[in-house]
Amino acid sequence: NGTAINYTVTEDPVANYSTQITKADGSFTYTVTNTAINVSGNCGQTGDDGSDVTWHYGVTTKALTISGTGQMMDYSSDQGSDNQYHSTAPWSHFDSEIETVVVVEGVTYIGNDAFTCCPALTSVSLPSTLEAIGNDAFTGCTSLTTVTLNGGVTIGNNAFPANATVTIADGLRLYNGMKVLSGAVTDMDDVNGKDLRPAVKITLPTGVTATGTDVFDQNDETYALPGATVTLGYTGPEGSIAVYTVTKDGSDSAETVDIAEEAGIYTFTMPTGDVTVTVLTNIVTKDNFYSFFDDSGTLQDNDPFDELIFQGEFSD
Repeated sequence: NGTAINYTVTEDPVANYSTQITKADGSFTYTVTNTAINVSGNCGQTGDDGSDVTWHYGVTTKALTISGTGQMMDYSSDQGSDNQYHSTAPWSHFDSEIETVVVVEGVTYIGNDAFTCCPALTSVSLPSTLEAIGNDAFTGCTSLTTVTLNGGVTIGNNAFPANATVTIADGLRLYNGMKVLSGAVTDMDDVNGKDLRPAVKITLPTGVTATGTDVFDQNDETYALPGATVTLGYTGPEGSIAVYTVTKDGSDSAETVDIAEEAGIYTFTMPTGDVTVTVLTNIVTKDNFYSFFDDSGTLQDNDPFDELIFQGEFSD
């Protein structure tokens, strides 16, 4: 008779279903169908169909979890009917409701535009294995105000929203030459599009200095970037020379370099971990006499010097 009849069908939004609505007199049947929306899948750059990194969205928890080993795929963003830009990532159907993103240990890269325009996103957990974050990864996530980074990370352009605060969890970091101690960085111009690199500490003995590009002092301690060229210099009495031992991370396997020909200068490449420098000079005093001689006064075989300099007074 021309009167509109409204039907409401409530079904699981992420399942396949087909529901028929039939008028009582059997004059027509209306079929409602729905195609399933994926809540998990692959999103890696390697493996079978990107299976090395996977994603799963909890419809109830509103948490998106990225798991696996290696790098995520790069995505792009398209402008939707709401005039907002949305990621082409496979979880984009949920981007208006995602509240939490958890990237699990093992993932090394977050792709471009991975989480673009997730306005409800308030919490992000990032792993220590993370090495890089792609361009615009979290741009448009207007509710995301705090991000904590645990390691050296290369950060893409506009990776974080302008209102976010990035907190450096531990150690000393360098933003393209700007030294920053552990703590919060609120100016995203100092973060977005720049390399966030961890500096490592060089422990030096008295009389030894460290110089070179990407070597600097902070609070009376010496730091360098991994891969930096570090030149050690020993300042001692005229004619004295030195042999350095550079130990990485306090390990038992020390790197020992004989620099007698170089008059106390030694250049090495900074490793990824902290280093401790010790130095043995050819100056003999009463305090270190038995480092060179045994109890009978005989020179020990492990003495690396051709000539010794005796300094100060010695008792019988």
